[in-house]
Amino acid sequence: MNNHPLHHRIALITGAGRGLGRELATAYAAAGASVICTARTQSQLNKTVATIEAAGGTACAYACDATDETQVQQFFEAINDKFERLDIVFLNAGGAEGEELPIAESDFTAWKRIVDMNLSTAFLMGRGSLPLLRQGTDPKIITMGSGLGQAPRIGASAYGCGKAALSLFTKALAMELLPEGITVNELIPGPVGTDPDGFEPHYVEEGVFKGEYFKNPADIIPLAMFLATQPSHGPSGQTFALNRRLL
Repeated sequence: MNNHPLHHRIALITGAGRGLGRELATAYAAAGASVICTARTQSQLNKTVATIEAAGGTACAYACDATDETQVQQFFEAINDKFERLDIVFLNAGGAEGEELPIAESDFTAWKRIVDMNLSTAFLMGRGSLPLLRQGTDPKIITMGSGLGQAPRIGASAYGCGKAALSLFTKALAMELLPEGITVNELIPGPVGTDPDGFEPHYVEEGVFKGEYFKNPADIIPLAMFLATQPSHGPSGQTFALNRRLL
């Protein structure tokens, strides 16, 4: 069990098709969990599941746009037919997808889309998961936050505002679910290089991230595992960060 701390657990990972989501899904499966992988792109999800199964793990894939309420409802209808419960829900879906403009030059539709990617996805998937989590063992929700949700950066207002709201959403949901024994915590990974081709962790010596440590996705896993293995009487409504600078 020390080598498989998530044995018999069922974990849902959003944004599991690539980057941190794929790393989380692979790590939780290696720790013994049966992993439900979801993201928008089926081909990316298939690669995640193939990686897990090649290592002897158990996983399945469901393509779903987590910003679309109808698709999210259909997703939970599908997994309700197959699974009796959820024990861990990692709300990892998000991103900025090229946001580089200051607020005065931003297009509202594009700005709102990025906020939705980082906030509405968590609301829809988090809300939808509750009936299954209520049947789980030491059930928990983990959200993927960002230091940019704590301090602004020019050209990242939509992403930062989405993540700032996600941080408050985490705390609000934690308060609501505390009587039910469902914990909700936020993981802030700090800067992570998600390009698998030749990325080497390094310290930044100048610019806005001066003094910060850019990590590999695998460097996030110990904290993600810690949060996934806490008991129902453990921490809730908290932010756990791997940054080196002040948030």
